[in-house]
Amino acid sequence: MNNAAILEFGFFEDQTLADAKRVFEVNFFGYLRTIRAVLPHMRARNEGIIHNVSSGVGRVGNPGLTGYAATKGAIESFTRSLRLELRHEDVACTVMHPRLASTESARTLGYPESRMSDPEYVGRKLAGEIESTRHVIYTDWVTRIGLALAQRFPHIVRKGTERFLTEREERTGSEG
Repeated sequence: MNNAAILEFGFFEDQTLADAKRVFEVNFFGYLRTIRAVLPHMRARNEGIIHNVSSGVGRVGNPGLTGYAATKGAIESFTRSLRLELRHEDVACTVMHPRLASTESARTLGYPESRMSDPEYVGRKLAGEIESTRHVIYTDWVTRIGLALAQRFPHIVRKGTERFLTEREERTGSEG
């Protein structure tokens, strides 16, 4: 299971190319390195499951998380492509979507605690799916429906993330 990630809040224009490379190095290339290490063994055994943990942010975006969102979107696309490459083998490749959990990095975003789940709950739910080969695995129905609604109705995401932009404008004095 690939679950390494750096989540640092920061708007695109405030981050350097080196910042973006560091996030991609962990969040994307770290996954690729792990898969390169285990895939030959899975092929030799003619079985295996590669779980790549993603984030809803990779599907719907979030102001201030451009780098993180880009890496998670890249993982989603990579996983779909690798799954197609492995279609004639007994090695599955999935994307796991956890609920927003009250982790140290997530708490820095300032979402209300009521909108975040207990990390142990999320971990137990995903661990319960460790043998699953479904293409996309969600922590629960709330996550699945929430992401579907956010993708179908982007104004929900805009409304839910508007405060990030408002706070930035207040700090910088811009209206843009």
